[in-house]
Amino acid sequence: MEIGEFLRLVLGLVEVAERLRLGEPRPGALLHRNATRRIIVARFDPRHCVAQQYPSIGHTAVPNDLRELLAQLDSLSAPGRRVICRGQSVESWRLQPSIDRDAASRAYVERLEEERRLLGQFRSRAQHLLGEIEWNYVAQGHPDDLIRPMIVMRHFGAPTRLLDWTQSPWAAAFFAAVENFEHDGAVWWCDQAAFEKKAEDQWRRLGMLPEPTAQFDYNPFAFREDSPEFIGPVYLRIRFARAEAQQALFTIAGRLGLLHDDLLRRLVGDQHFGKLLIPALLKQELLYALRARGVTATSLHHVGADRLGFTMSHRRR
Repeated sequence: MEIGEFLRLVLGLVEVAERLRLGEPRPGALLHRNATRRIIVARFDPRHCVAQQYPSIGHTAVPNDLRELLAQLDSLSAPGRRVICRGQSVESWRLQPSIDRDAASRAYVERLEEERRLLGQFRSRAQHLLGEIEWNYVAQGHPDDLIRPMIVMRHFGAPTRLLDWTQSPWAAAFFAAVENFEHDGAVWWCDQAAFEKKAEDQWRRLGMLPEPTAQFDYNPFAFREDSPEFIGPVYLRIRFARAEAQQALFTIAGRLGLLHDDLLRRLVGDQHFGKLLIPALLKQELLYALRARGVTATSLHHVGADRLGFTMSHRRR
């Protein structure tokens, strides 16, 4: 072990001892943290032996072992409980739509133009790559309806402002565990009923839903230069096979460049929003446990093997 690694290990152990002295919660407890504060969690990891940094957002449950982890997932899928979940293989990643990742700094109107340009590129190239139902989502409808084609774009990995979620905590756990084995993952969750109720209140407050029985349409509000900040759910009206297998839905923000975890926490509060840590050392065990429950890459129509092969080929160049 190099001297730098040894010193980081010692500092990490000192931090753990100090936490125990101060009576801070045990690692498996459900932690309530201030969303704007970042803390250092010092954990002994035989592969790294360093203190690791985690964002503190909403409720964070940190399981001690596989049994606790499966119990937490069971609680999210308990009868009568409706949650939406998102699995991310690196716990520190925020809830950021793909179109905002590594986005160049430019005027907002230029970003809106890029969004429409990406949609046009997908439309022009995808016809012979999609099934009939998916292609109808992309090709048909009013020219100003950007949401329907974006649903298909996002589900096949194209950059959009939509963020993928699932109504299955087990599917989210698979996506949190199946990659980046050297990092902790996370299952983010949000109470679906609270989200729907607060979203409707939000739209009325912003003057976006004048009639109580009106069907909400994001298109007139989400793609303008002066769009308000909001977040809401997007459900699939026509279920295609891959989306059905993953029990997919999406969230959409009123403006580009907004983090969905910030928006959700402000909208529904800590009581209805949080995340479950998927420790790196439990990822492989969790994948075997999910397989025993029938949750696999095949059952979810996951294209991870294609992505792996492409990545390996790209890195050889």
